[in-house]
Amino acid sequence: MLRKLTLVALVLALASTLWAAAKEDYAKRQSKLNEMLAEAHYELGEWCTREKFFAEAREHYERALQFNPDHVGAAKKLGDTTKLVRKAPSLVCEFRLHNKTKVKAELLMPDFTVRTPAGVLLIPTNQIDLIELAVPPRPDRIFSSSYTGQGHVRASLFSAKSKFGPIKVKRNDIQSIRILRPCEACDGKGQVTCRRCNGVGRLTEKSVCPDCGGKGWVKCSKCGGRGKVVCPLCGGRGRFRGAWGRMRSVTCPRCNGTGSIDCPDCRNGRVPCKTCKGKPKSTKAGPCPVCNGKGTVRCPVCGGTGVKPLPTPEPVEAESPPDDTAPKPQEE
Repeated sequence: MLRKLTLVALVLALASTLWAAAKEDYAKRQSKLNEMLAEAHYELGEWCTREKFFAEAREHYERALQFNPDHVGAAKKLGDTTKLVRKAPSLVCEFRLHNKTKVKAELLMPDFTVRTPAGVLLIPTNQIDLIELAVPPRPDRIFSSSYTGQGHVRASLFSAKSKFGPIKVKRNDIQSIRILRPCEACDGKGQVTCRRCNGVGRLTEKSVCPDCGGKGWVKCSKCGGRGKVVCPLCGGRGRFRGAWGRMRSVTCPRCNGTGSIDCPDCRNGRVPCKTCKGKPKSTKAGPCPVCNGKGTVRCPVCGGTGVKPLPTPEPVEAESPPDDTAPKPQEE
């Protein structure tokens, strides 16, 4: 009996030792896995920081610290990213209230948390164009660079700073929030370079004579541009009979037998243009008629406001009411 009890005790001790060794091995494996996951989140956070996705970088640094609280790099980067997010310039927004009032203020929120059918999204404020808030449980409408569609904005208060000081705007009072993002075409300036004068403000124009077409000369009307006329002495024959009816003909001394002489009114069939007097082009400089000498014109994209125009929202299809005229199945 004593031997049986001793054998049972040895078996239990051996099992306990094996269980403790397996537990320790599991803890080591779990610690190694946590370190790998923390390093993966840290590397992804560094990539987000280089791409200036500071909100996403902060989230991955926090996840890295959850898996490995002793991760020094993640803790340091998290502090730097938080400072960058807080120091980032806030954007001016326009609150449209339900009482038709418009309030412009400097929005102090770095991002918006939106619950969508695809999941929860964290949309940076500098990517949002317009948020149309609806009465719950109806979804809100979001127009942004990264997401456009329906969703539920989780915030119930919106922090902003007006010229009178910090304000808190309640969700129930807001009809829509428009972020006044700078226009990408003019970089928020409202003016673009005039294409007519290339920003110089003055034009140098050259006027061309309509009679000579800019050549400065025209064809001689007497010789037709040939430069030669019929010899008046021989009548173009080049020879003529001698005096007193002699049969022998002699060469015309005026044209040397060619029958034509140089045109006395022109040179080589050309005469100076009487309209431009031989000066075919005249240069005129004056202010550009498009920009009135300013060198810039109003941005055609934003209309000179410097604010990015709102996207055209797609019409929401209304749900059609049930058709009461449809035949109903007869009950047996």
